[in-house]
Order: sequence, then C-alpha cells, then structure tokens
Amino acid sequence: MATWDLADELNHPLDFLLIQNGFINLFCRQAVLDDAISWLRNHSYKVVQVDSAAWQSQGDLHRDIARVLEFPDYYGSNLNALNDCLSDVAVQSYGWSPEDTGLVLVIDGYEAFASKDATTAHLLLDIFSRSRQLTPLCSDTA
Repeated sequence: MATWDLADELNHPLDFLLIQNGFINLFCRQAVLDDAISWLRNHSYKVVQVDSAAWQSQGDLHRDIARVLEFPDYYGSNLNALNDCLSDVAVQSYGWSPEDTGLVLVIDGYEAFASKDATTAHLLLDIFSRSRQLTPLCSDTA
C-alpha cells in the first residue's frame, strides 16, 4: 500500500498526484498516459488495461473488467455485481496481491464508449469513484 509524507507538498510522487483530487483521471495525450503507466509499473503497482472503445454492449464491459480484475466465475455481469466485486477487490480478495503497491485500471478509449452509452459510462465512473483501492485512468486517445 502506498504511503506519502503529507507535509512534503513540493515533492509528492506521481501516485500521490494522481489521486490527490480523486481516484479517476482523464488523460488526453497517449504519451502522458504511457509515462504514467510506466512509472506506476516501475513502482510495483499492478496496472491492468481494457479497451472500452471496442465495447458494443454492457456485456463487453463486464467481460473485460471481470477478466482483468480476476472476478470469480459467479460474477453477475451487471453494475450492482460490479460494485459488489470491487469491494472484494479493495480488500485484495482478487485482482491484486499484498506484494503490489496498488491497483490501477486503465480504461482506454473511454470517450468512444461514453458516446455509445453515456448512461452506463457515467454510472461506471460513479461506481469507480466510490472504490478507494482502485485507480482508474481513462483515456480518450483512441
């Protein structure tokens, strides 16, 4: 689990900067996202990625997120089940291990997904914003 010196306002590492204003970040430039991913991996974060631009249905969303976060077979593939499983991810029941500094989910092509299903896209962000152990990084750099 990452820890920071809150008194050291001038030298915070990237992980602190990513979550200081909330757990969801939007990247508009692929190079900046790639640099962040590289830094996080180099600091022992588990980084998993999904391509939401390819999602044509909620089923695609649930299949990909369940796969990368290693959800159990009984996962219900709906937003309520996602919310429930993220609680288990938060306590490391699956998705990441104690050896990882933290867990980061990169959602590539988020803008494309949001243009197809704005309601689900917003609900998804609401669910992730309540999950305190998972840091989603969204990109619209399709």
